[in-house]
Amino acid sequence: MECRNCHSKWDAGPGVSKIYTKCPFCGESLTDADGGRPGVYDNSRDALAYIMCMHGADALLGGELKNFFLEYAPGATTLQKNLVFSVYPSGAAEILKSNMSADERERWNAYRQAVKAIRDTYGTERGLAESVLLEFAEALGWKLVGQRNFRFGPYAWRVLDIRDGKVLLLAEDIVERRAYHGEYRFITWEKCALRGYLNGEFLQNFSSVEQSRIATAKNRNPKNQWYGTGGGSITEDRVFLLSIGEAVQYFGDSGQLGRHPAGKCCIDDRYNSGRMARDGSGEAAWWWLRSPGGNNGRAAGIDSDGSILMHGDCVDYIGGGIRPALWLKL
Repeated sequence: MECRNCHSKWDAGPGVSKIYTKCPFCGESLTDADGGRPGVYDNSRDALAYIMCMHGADALLGGELKNFFLEYAPGATTLQKNLVFSVYPSGAAEILKSNMSADERERWNAYRQAVKAIRDTYGTERGLAESVLLEFAEALGWKLVGQRNFRFGPYAWRVLDIRDGKVLLLAEDIVERRAYHGEYRFITWEKCALRGYLNGEFLQNFSSVEQSRIATAKNRNPKNQWYGTGGGSITEDRVFLLSIGEAVQYFGDSGQLGRHPAGKCCIDDRYNSGRMARDGSGEAAWWWLRSPGGNNGRAAGIDSDGSILMHGDCVDYIGGGIRPALWLKL
């Protein structure tokens, strides 16, 4: 590591970003010009964002990236370093660079081509190639995960995740209202009428070609984290609803899921606004989750204000909104 003030050099071992915030020789801060971020990191994601911020796309996507990365991420793991160093020589960096001014769809295509370039050159596992290129995309300001109004079939979607050559899509809005089940009874996602509808009649809203791109997901159905209500067996679904845990994972975790505050039946936190959805009239509305509620006669949901209704509503409630999710093959 080298201080930009006194130019003293020292060995920056793993975890140095947690140890040094000032030069050990002259005491000068190791933060950037704005005083906001340290000049060294112990992970590739932050280091790549910093390189882009301080030196621009030519440094991020050029042949000298290795030197910059070794300077700014001395604490990165060997795997992280190898992945980052594979982006330029594989040609993936050039693919990203040539699509800097492209629209969202072209950037998606560029991302896919870049993943293929790394895999073809080094035989890298798909998940690893995807993960490092997502970090590059984020550094460039490309919004792949979190992108809104992604078009597929007759609906607009939000991109929640990218994994193993697939993207997890959640309907941007509530597509219709329907009961979780046609009658009041104790039931789980595996047997409910809504699951049958989504994986049957609802699928017909997509063309045969579009249906061929929808992957089958193996969904775990955990018990309700507050009430202990059983969630039932693992299911294989092409279209499904998010679980309570997935709603927390993808929209933000305030720590409330792991504890049940006395007298509360919902998670009401700073992430409410992200979980809100609108119906066909444009009004904020309630939508189902696949997880059970306070008992198996109820299913959890997201209230119109975005709070997570852990106790849920009766499974035969016909006013619950449907916000389907699916894994789309890239």
